[in-house]
Amino acid sequence: QITRLTYDGVPKGRPVWSKDDAQIAFIAKTDALSALAELRVIDKDGTLVSKSLVHPYSPGEVESGMRYVEAVEWLTSERISVSGSVNPSTTEYSVFDVANKKLESQFFDDGHGAAFSPDGNHVAYVSGGPHFTPQSGRVLTLNVDGKAVFVEAGGRGEFIDAPRWSADSNSVAVMIADFHMAERRIVLHNRAEMTASAATVPHSTGTAVSVRWSANDLYVESASEAWVLRNGHLPGPWTQVEGLPPDTLAAAETAKARLTAAAYADGGREADVWCNDCALTVLPRRSADK
Repeated sequence: QITRLTYDGVPKGRPVWSKDDAQIAFIAKTDALSALAELRVIDKDGTLVSKSLVHPYSPGEVESGMRYVEAVEWLTSERISVSGSVNPSTTEYSVFDVANKKLESQFFDDGHGAAFSPDGNHVAYVSGGPHFTPQSGRVLTLNVDGKAVFVEAGGRGEFIDAPRWSADSNSVAVMIADFHMAERRIVLHNRAEMTASAATVPHSTGTAVSVRWSANDLYVESASEAWVLRNGHLPGPWTQVEGLPPDTLAAAETAKARLTAAAYADGGREADVWCNDCALTVLPRRSADK
């Protein structure tokens, strides 16, 4: 059954349910001279809970920053991230405190997208190398909660994936492709110990490599081999393994894709697929282009 919740005639988009299924966040069009858009939150009955301007413009300001809103994500029951691309390599993020109706933080990612921790309380992103920066002038920087925890200058390589968090939200890893040494390196930051270190990833030279966590163990995989770093502590040891544990996140993404297709076929939208008793519980509550 479809129930209409708003009646103001204002164009809207990117609806997404909160993690407790109590509220819906979405983007509404606003005066083009005042802000890029408006973030609104309503309850199940359509009552307005909160609204905030997304990227408000200062008097006389030429439009800059994110060009349009590409993603809305619930981080916790009271915090929402709104993001959009600035250029081909840089994305602007605004994090809103729904309860206090204010902008909590703003930052820019120069890589493959910011990564919010599973508990929604922390964020990791990279900077120092937008697409227009010459290789020699890039400063590879991993930031956690607004602080640079790893910095490498000299243009030796580039981040080749988004940061990835451990299940306990305590450790974050990101991979670097080193052009000079033809190797892959893992940068690992531990929040509790306030440490960040880098180490070469064991793999055959020239092969594609991916990295992911299973609980708090860090796995590196190529087409022919896989390695694990138990409890995610460098320098290791790395242990070669025959197979990887099931990727629950990938399974949930596949399930969500099927459910989304079914929802659209039945006249619904992506926001209609969320549930609390299936594989989707491990996914962030996000509405985005991809």
